[in-house]
Amino acid sequence: MRQGVDPATRSDIVWHESLGLLVLLLTLLRLIWVAFRPAAPQLQMASWMQMMAKLVHLALWTLMFALPATALLALGSEGHALTLLGGIRVDQMPLIAQAGIAKWADWGSVHQFLGDTIMVLVGLHAAAAIFHHFVLKDGVLLSMLPWGRRQR
Repeated sequence: MRQGVDPATRSDIVWHESLGLLVLLLTLLRLIWVAFRPAAPQLQMASWMQMMAKLVHLALWTLMFALPATALLALGSEGHALTLLGGIRVDQMPLIAQAGIAKWADWGSVHQFLGDTIMVLVGLHAAAAIFHHFVLKDGVLLSMLPWGRRQR
């Protein structure tokens, strides 16, 4: 987009933006589910592990909302169109372009950094789940799965 290419002509951009909005919608639905579901199982583990789990979960939740926000800020502040599957296109986002926050940063670079950050955190989260399953054998991974046994 920074090279003057119309994003609607690039299927990778259209898919990226469409899937990004889908993930935002699914994250909102997940947040609603978390608010109303039965309490998550409380498993016994070291206090430092519990603290790290809470920090990583907070970081993941924050990034799941910050990534689409920075993407929209990047598109709006740089005057790029939002292009979605089905030929949906939003050419201008004046509320974003005129917002004071639009000028605070290069939001495309921030979006890229946050995208890299979430990939690292997801990898660490998966590695921790595998460690709990195969090394500690404490049921943490199974408690995350809908078909796994639920321990209290």
